[in-house]
Amino acid sequence: MWIFFIIIFLLSIQFFISYFWVHFGVLILLSQSKPWIMNFTSYTDFGHINRSEITFVWTAIMVILFLAQIFFLNSKFLEKYSLKKLFIFSWIVVGIAGLSYNFLSSDIFSYLFTSKMVTFFHANPFVVKPDAFMGKELWLPFTLWISSTYYKIGNITITYPYGPVAILYNLIPFLIFTANRFLGVYFGLKLLNITVFMLCGWMLLKINKNDKKVFAYWFFNPLLLLELLVNSHNDLIMIAFFIAAMFFETQKKKCLQILSFLLSVGTKFVSGPLIFSLFTKGKFREFLFKASGFGLLFLEAYKPSQIWYYTWVYFAFLFANLKKRTWTTFFSLQIILIILAYYKFVICDQWGLMEWMPSQNIFRWGFPILMLIMEINWKYLSKKTVNLLKKN
Repeated sequence: MWIFFIIIFLLSIQFFISYFWVHFGVLILLSQSKPWIMNFTSYTDFGHINRSEITFVWTAIMVILFLAQIFFLNSKFLEKYSLKKLFIFSWIVVGIAGLSYNFLSSDIFSYLFTSKMVTFFHANPFVVKPDAFMGKELWLPFTLWISSTYYKIGNITITYPYGPVAILYNLIPFLIFTANRFLGVYFGLKLLNITVFMLCGWMLLKINKNDKKVFAYWFFNPLLLLELLVNSHNDLIMIAFFIAAMFFETQKKKCLQILSFLLSVGTKFVSGPLIFSLFTKGKFREFLFKASGFGLLFLEAYKPSQIWYYTWVYFAFLFANLKKRTWTTFFSLQIILIILAYYKFVICDQWGLMEWMPSQNIFRWGFPILMLIMEINWKYLSKKTVNLLKKN
């Protein structure tokens, strides 16, 4: 049980570290009604003064969490504990991660301001850019992508990159706390993400007949905890609805399965190609999931993008029946990419690799190739080859 307490302790340290990076604009906004909040600057100043030490601590936390995940996957440690106890520890772990400040991404502020445009300004975020409210809104100094356009439909320029389901989801905390309570909607969305994340894990357990390895794949996964909970990317909602679709299939509820899949696509569109999951089964579907997962990995290698896009691979690999060694290699790729992606940002507030770091392409290409080699059934292929040679 000690290992769970270590994980909770390390995530608690990350929780305190994350608030060193609270945006100054957030403090100014909050100080309008709570002047004492500006005293928090002494806390953030301490973090910026001691960035090198904090970077070392945070990197060590990520590595230890990764080692714990590998241990959970490849040992029988999880079998010692009941599902109830594992769920209790999962709630604590997920809760700490979910309530941490989004210190490596500001996307959550874009999600929230889009919802404020709907509820407070009664504007359509698909055709109105956030910068239209410049000078009227204190949220904009820490909100990104306020003047972006994404694509056109006819003569209409679209200014919101996600689907309508993403807006509806982010509206929920506004309906509870109203648009004038920043802390309410911020932590309301964080709590909502925690609940959804736990529901995803519960559905995965049901789908996998209470296989406790799900705790290694999902609940104690450093990449998912960091990107879907700490950084609060809306990829969580897209993935959650897809997992729900697979869950409803096991419950023989076809209508709910189709609805959940459409809601997933309506969140961020990326899950659309996985429509094959609605009408395939068995080994053939496992093969398609594997092909989709590896396709995403090689696409990310060919055209590198943000680290959180690697969470999309869980659409496929969670249902692809991968070998443990393949999972282990994928988890190794995750931790390397996390450090490569964020080390420089944490230590000096800049994006990109430090000079002494190797190119990401070495890992983005090398690990998926190694995973593919591991996943191939070489014994089966060798038998087929021998049989063909005998026939000839």
